[in-house]
Amino acid sequence: MQSKHRFFVCIPLCCVLLLSGVVILMSVQAQMPIKGRIIFMSEQGTQTMNFDIYVMDTDGRNLQRLTDDPTTNEDPAWSPDGRKIAFTSKGDGSREIYVMDADGKNPRRLTNQPGLDEASGSAAWSPDGQRIAFTTWWRTNINFEVYVMDADGKNPRNLTNNPAVDADPTWSPDGQSIAFESTRDGNREIYVMDADGKNPRNLTNNPAIEADPAWSPDGQTIAFNSDRDGNSEIYVMDADGGNPRRLTDHPLYDGQPAWSTDGRGIAFISRPDVDDDMEVYVIDSDGENLRRLTENRTDEWHPDWFGPAFVHPVSPAGRLRITWGWLKQNSR
Repeated sequence: MQSKHRFFVCIPLCCVLLLSGVVILMSVQAQMPIKGRIIFMSEQGTQTMNFDIYVMDTDGRNLQRLTDDPTTNEDPAWSPDGRKIAFTSKGDGSREIYVMDADGKNPRRLTNQPGLDEASGSAAWSPDGQRIAFTTWWRTNINFEVYVMDADGKNPRNLTNNPAVDADPTWSPDGQSIAFESTRDGNREIYVMDADGKNPRNLTNNPAIEADPAWSPDGQTIAFNSDRDGNSEIYVMDADGGNPRRLTDHPLYDGQPAWSTDGRGIAFISRPDVDDDMEVYVIDSDGENLRRLTENRTDEWHPDWFGPAFVHPVSPAGRLRITWGWLKQNSR
């Protein structure tokens, strides 16, 4: 009893102030707006079905056009450091993967299959920015497969080789796994494999279509779209496929989810009304606070989110234990 009494009475003032500061910081962070920039492809200012890449703030303001040429530019993806954007383009006659600076300058081609449509679907950067996974359908038996290459386009190698369609890869934050969609069970489902292509296993097993996986920044959750309730909605599930829950409830299409850098928000596309075009929306990761970012007479597709992440209100596993251990050690 005496040692317990000494522990509570003799906590140094600095520790009390530190703990109070942590609580205040957590409270302030929880109220801070989600910041960053969202890139997407849009037909605005172009000919019909001729997309260009745009960027805007996460409130829909400060819209900027990054590509402007007669061909189509699609499926943009931020590099992990936000300095580059990978995308697909038919600028050289076939659909290839390119990369450009974040301001749209200095585009350069990474893949080169003249006369053939090399890339289908988006490129996905590895968390360290050293590799890019992508979907191609000409390299292996004219079938959709997932490949990976170095970030400079060198050393391409296939990760899947299956008679079914394998597409739309997304990396886990630790770089150890890649989620993707596949029809190898007869309909589109979400699968995961090791980053070298080994050990594929399905995460969803539903008669409905499950597509467009997107890994959360903390690695705990995968967002995807599914029509298991009759039309396409945004869902999230645990990284092992468990605990699926629906975030949107809309009679028309919701799809192509993309997480904010801090994991607090998800951008996606939706058709507001049956006669409307696709627009970009944002929703909190718990399904609350839906807001519309674009409002055009043209289609917007494939948003991707990048922004300066601040410390998450909940400390990562391990860090909180170290803090409490430090407090206890210095209170004796």
